[in-house]
Amino acid sequence: MTATSIDKNVVFYGNLSELYRLAKEGKIKTTLQGSHTRPCKFWTATKILSGIKNAIVISHGPSGCAYGVKRAYKLTNSRNSGSPYEPVVTTNMSENVL
Repeated sequence: MTATSIDKNVVFYGNLSELYRLAKEGKIKTTLQGSHTRPCKFWTATKILSGIKNAIVISHGPSGCAYGVKRAYKLTNSRNSGSPYEPVVTTNMSENVL
């Protein structure tokens, strides 16, 4: 996969603080907002955060959620969009901690 084909799928270039500021101001492109309809909020967050280059998503929660989402993401979204698959790490929180 070349950088050119990946770049076609990128809708935001910038750092996280800029993304946050633009989202707060309501200035994020509609294509970014509507491109992540998923089964749950965690899946959506993982999909968006996994698109940040050189970043790792750390999920503070049960390993099952992180595993399920990252496997589904790897099998569908990365393959279909050409985006690189970024790792998702979990703290493996158990029900006993809650």
